[in-house]
Amino acid sequence: MKQEIKLGYDMASFIWRGLLAGVDNENGRKVQFNDKTVTVNSGEYGYDNVINMMLEVMETYKATPIDCILVFEGVSSKSKRLLISSDYKASRESRAPEAYESFEVCKQMLMKTFLELGACVVTQDYCEGDDTLAYLAKHSEVKFIVASYDGDLTALTTSCNEYRSEERR
Repeated sequence: MKQEIKLGYDMASFIWRGLLAGVDNENGRKVQFNDKTVTVNSGEYGYDNVINMMLEVMETYKATPIDCILVFEGVSSKSKRLLISSDYKASRESRAPEAYESFEVCKQMLMKTFLELGACVVTQDYCEGDDTLAYLAKHSEVKFIVASYDGDLTALTTSCNEYRSEERR
């Protein structure tokens, strides 16, 4: 009998990883940002990459979409941490506005696909995705595996049964 599990995906890390992997020669575009030319891959390109990355995790754990919880950042997700430290993530590089547009296209495509396949989608306003994942892991009644490309989620190892962090390449 298959052990019941839930896969909690840190979708922001998966989407950015999918969008920033390689160059979209078909629909990518060059834009000016901060006085330099940068390449912005399309949401569709990111979608294809993310699907493949998510399927790899699902295959590893013999999971299906119904075993998956896709966690997306809520509105004003950094606001609580900014109250504690005003320079929270201040040193993080910004991206071209077109990159955020591609992120949103990819996000909507993933939500639609996985909801149609029986997965759960979770967002919590004023809460970062890793906080939501920690809550879900702590309160899960089954084995809960967090899948992320974000290296700063290692604090979750105390909240969940297993943490899968993909190495940056």
